[in-house]
Amino acid sequence: MDRRSPFLAGGTLILLGILALLFMAIASALGFDLARFVLRLWPTVVTGAGLCFVVPPLLARGNRGLGALFIPGMPILTTGGILLLASVFNVWGVWAWLWPMLLISMAMGFLFAAVYMRLIWLLIPATIIGLNGLVFQFCAITGLWHWWS
Repeated sequence: MDRRSPFLAGGTLILLGILALLFMAIASALGFDLARFVLRLWPTVVTGAGLCFVVPPLLARGNRGLGALFIPGMPILTTGGILLLASVFNVWGVWAWLWPMLLISMAMGFLFAAVYMRLIWLLIPATIIGLNGLVFQFCAITGLWHWWS
């Protein structure tokens, strides 16, 4: 490890802190309510948790067992995305239309896991969950729930 690394890391953090202070000062001088906007970004924590599941298989290509992390990671990423959309634009009614995307993303997680781990049997739950998710999405958007029965 280089002797300059801790100084470089510390200097970078100090510089980021100064930039954050300047940004806050400019935003408050312009009348922008930054605190309210930052509070609307809380779903990025959920999205970050989803990325913690999805990124390791992409970084460790040789370890095929990590492909199973796509199965919980994809629905968590989708949940974070829908929460972010609803929070930033204040349209919480979007859940009435987009909740089947969680099923579709779980099917995508099974599909990605099947391809990554080279297990063809994972295509069975991917197909079943994915087709049900597509039908639910169609019914949620159009309101034709009697077609489902």
